[in-house]
Amino acid sequence: MNVTILGVTGQTGSKVLNQALLRGHSVTALVRGTGRLPATDRLRIIDGSATDPHAVEEAVRGADVVIVTVNAMVNKPGLSFHRDVAKTVVTAIKKLNTSTRLLMQTSASHGLVGFEEHTSRFMARIMAFTIDHVVADHRAAERVLRAEREWLHFTVLCPPVIVDAPPVGGLNIAEEKLPPGNFTVTYEDMGKLIIDTAESGDYDRKVMGVNGSVKVKNAKHNPAQPLRMLWENVRMKVLHLGAPSRQSSGQSVLNR
Repeated sequence: MNVTILGVTGQTGSKVLNQALLRGHSVTALVRGTGRLPATDRLRIIDGSATDPHAVEEAVRGADVVIVTVNAMVNKPGLSFHRDVAKTVVTAIKKLNTSTRLLMQTSASHGLVGFEEHTSRFMARIMAFTIDHVVADHRAAERVLRAEREWLHFTVLCPPVIVDAPPVGGLNIAEEKLPPGNFTVTYEDMGKLIIDTAESGDYDRKVMGVNGSVKVKNAKHNPAQPLRMLWENVRMKVLHLGAPSRQSSGQSVLNR
């Protein structure tokens, strides 16, 4: 296939890229700064932003499937990065009048049916406090896709916590809810699932919750980011010192 990836330099995106190339697909990667990604066979690199209509249109042209794994983790009112990316990609596909499929990973399974059943109520409330605007933006991106379901072939995959660890396999998947599991998946397993779905065409026009069924061992944790986000939300919501000043571009945007 011809595969386009937005978010290719992030943890999940890099695993998707590796899987795609390993299986013989040709990849177009949209990257801010082409020097961030080494050129290899069957890899075309386009410099640009995931919200730039011209760059996205060039990246989407000729693609059988577009995979989106970008993730902005600045939790503040009015966040619209994920919705804007979804709109930009959908507009490009529609303008090019293609049958290109769109496969998007959104920010965990927060807000899906079954979420609180698979974590403690305390942890669910902490996560809701910390990333409520991020989750709302991801749900808005999903609505953009759903609104075009009469013609657009899309799949949304919603995992819970994703960690850097060796792959373990054993993913549970359910439509519109978080299925039973251990609330953790690895980037490697998520990357494999995304390419499996791109190849099979499964879950057409559906939003799918993803959960791990096998215990993840030797995960690498970096507590700095969640602690930073928690502190920023305490400043914003409790101390009323205003939203984070960083914009939804640059260091605040994580390619998941």
